[in-house]
Amino acid sequence: MNFYGWQNKTHDAMDVGLHMMKLLGEKLPTKAGKIHVAWEFVLAKRALGQKSDGEILAMPKATNWRDLAVLVALREIGTAAYFTQPDLMMVSVIRAFRLTLRYGFYSEVSPTCWASFGFLHFHIGKEKEAMRYMKLSLALLERGNSRYIRPITASLVYGLGLHQRQPIESIYKPLLDGKMAGEKYGDTGHGLICANMSCIVKLMIGTPLGEVEKLLDRYIVLMKAYNRKGVLVLTCHFHQRVLNLMGHSDRPTILTGKAMNQSELQRELEESGNEVGLVMLLDNLFQINCIFEQWEHAHKYYKELQKYAEALKTLETHPGTRQNKFFTALFCLVWHRKTGRKKYWSKAQRIVSLLKEQQAAGSPNNDCFIPILDAEMSASKATTKDKVHAAYWKAVDACKYVHLRALAHERAASVIEKSFGDRFLAKEHLQAAKRHYTVW
Repeated sequence: MNFYGWQNKTHDAMDVGLHMMKLLGEKLPTKAGKIHVAWEFVLAKRALGQKSDGEILAMPKATNWRDLAVLVALREIGTAAYFTQPDLMMVSVIRAFRLTLRYGFYSEVSPTCWASFGFLHFHIGKEKEAMRYMKLSLALLERGNSRYIRPITASLVYGLGLHQRQPIESIYKPLLDGKMAGEKYGDTGHGLICANMSCIVKLMIGTPLGEVEKLLDRYIVLMKAYNRKGVLVLTCHFHQRVLNLMGHSDRPTILTGKAMNQSELQRELEESGNEVGLVMLLDNLFQINCIFEQWEHAHKYYKELQKYAEALKTLETHPGTRQNKFFTALFCLVWHRKTGRKKYWSKAQRIVSLLKEQQAAGSPNNDCFIPILDAEMSASKATTKDKVHAAYWKAVDACKYVHLRALAHERAASVIEKSFGDRFLAKEHLQAAKRHYTVW
């Protein structure tokens, strides 16, 4: 099961996992749906009851070999199903959580059960409970001196959880620790997932592209050496995006070059049923077309992404989703001005409102995006050039990352030239954008 999963053979991995569960006498639905998820959730909440943190941390150890095998199988099924069957992923995660409460503590599974349960609570908007379960996961990890599961726990707790309430910069070190733990204790797959996420963090905070590219080069060598194709297909399109941004492609909005071939990767992801990987590819294509202001092509990928609602929902807590929301709102505002269609304005408004609500609730990572979107919305409403100019300068001053300051200047240049015909002022903004992009 583990082998097939890391080879991007998700269907084979699921078949082996479900067969193993049958042999162990623990049934899982082969075609899980929302009803199965809801029922498992009710059972899990009932099993948890009013247990205090102290009671949870003092759980007796599980000793029965069959029980341990069931917990390990559920852990592996949850990993494989994340990419292709979100409902089965949730069923397996919740079942593992419930069974660890029944069977007892197992150092190489139980911490991931609590981390996964916290991840699901982030999905349903129960952030206080999610934070509690994430922190319990880390405490259980230390209680059991867990080793093999340190990378998967780091990817869940930091990569899919705590970044909701911590500065995005703060999760880089724990993810890097997860990568090193994978090499030390044997879970190189999840270790390299941590490496992948750490590079996404680096890109989001405006780290010089050359540094990000060197890290990706190093990690991709490891992915090939460890035969972790399932991680490679999640990383190569991100790598090619970085290369294109550095100017290493004559066609920067097409992800074909040193790192990958766009059409071949898309076909492979479609054939393997890896919808999460496919959405990540399409999202990188969408974002890079927005960056290069190829709005017609961005519209094409925007429509493609809407076909994969379940996969988009699965990625809701991934750190890269924040960038997706930003570029989606930016695209919708531009497309509204281009076409006059109100539904795009409405969607952009919903996203901006959501980002501001999250910021008000304690999320520290939206303040880098909101000023640019506010400026774009002001540009759609403002009647004078001075007001538009002031809105974009406010966005530039508020942006803490160099690549977003560059983007704010570039957007100002585009709007000022198209709406007011002032090429001189637009040129000033383009020159400022070039300086920031050069630093990046």
